[in-house]
Amino acid sequence: MRNGILVMVVLASSAAFAQSATTVTFQSVLKLAIDRGTDVANQKTSLSTAQADLQAKNEDPSTLILPLTQAQQSVKLETLKLDYVKLQLTQNVLSAYLSVLEAQENLNVLKAQVDLDQMNLDIAKAKLATKNATQLDVSKAQNTLNSSQQDLKNAQASFPVLKEKLDAYTAGSLPDNFQVSEPQLKVTAYKLDDLLKSSESSLPTLLQSNQSLTIAQMNVQFSDNDYTPRSTLDSAKASLQSAQRSLASQKTSTQSSVKDAYQSYLNSQERSKFSLEDLNNSQATLKQDQARYKNGTISKYQLKQSEVAVLKSEQSYLQAKDSSLKAIAALAVATGVDTLNTLGGTQ
Repeated sequence: MRNGILVMVVLASSAAFAQSATTVTFQSVLKLAIDRGTDVANQKTSLSTAQADLQAKNEDPSTLILPLTQAQQSVKLETLKLDYVKLQLTQNVLSAYLSVLEAQENLNVLKAQVDLDQMNLDIAKAKLATKNATQLDVSKAQNTLNSSQQDLKNAQASFPVLKEKLDAYTAGSLPDNFQVSEPQLKVTAYKLDDLLKSSESSLPTLLQSNQSLTIAQMNVQFSDNDYTPRSTLDSAKASLQSAQRSLASQKTSTQSSVKDAYQSYLNSQERSKFSLEDLNNSQATLKQDQARYKNGTISKYQLKQSEVAVLKSEQSYLQAKDSSLKAIAALAVATGVDTLNTLGGTQ
């Protein structure tokens, strides 16, 4: 009886929490993270410094073409880095957000499991009273309940930690008591070839390699004359060859990373389909069991088992969808393309 009271207290306190908690969306959390996060702020400072340097060089009539070009490149690179930092932040915030969402839903599943195990214990005790079960059956049911209660207790203890990790990205700007809603993101379908092409102009690493190549080409051009020592020209040519090799290597590495990220995304999509099929099957079984319970052919406990099975299938489907979103976020970082379409309204 004491265990039954414990279950009722847990469920009542959880219901009170849900009523008093403020619901936040992924977009609102991401906006706070971009507006108040240190990584974005630091990159904005780097961009401002580069812009000031370029302005000073533009206003100085004695500025030569090479340092002017480097200053222009710096502004372009820091601008792209700012976009990329936002993509990385989006990936990190999404991962933390989905961890909270999954933990939040897991609590509901665990509570339902505790309720089911409590019912099973009550049945075992009732059977024991009519000598239709043994004390061992009761002990087993009690151990199962104890285990599920401990799982719930552990999940409740870790839940605030996950929320704190998410709140850290917003510099502590989230409400003291909050819950998260499922992200509503309009994911754009991209072809691999388009992503490979876009990555060439969207990734800071490739832009930096291209800029180094441009400067190396300029140095060769400026050294190829009658008034510059041949050793300087030879050194400039060697630097140019090195820059060409670095760019080629960077492109190969990038293409490999993009292909791997794209394949992971496709795999996650397939897993989502399988999870959805399992959910549909569980829901169909529950519908049948509801009719059977109404007709008196199964017990309330059997119906409760089907209800919990649906909750677990819903949780598995949520995890599969979350894995797909994480794969898309990873694809964004691999390509430099906002594949989640999250930054349009937050910049």
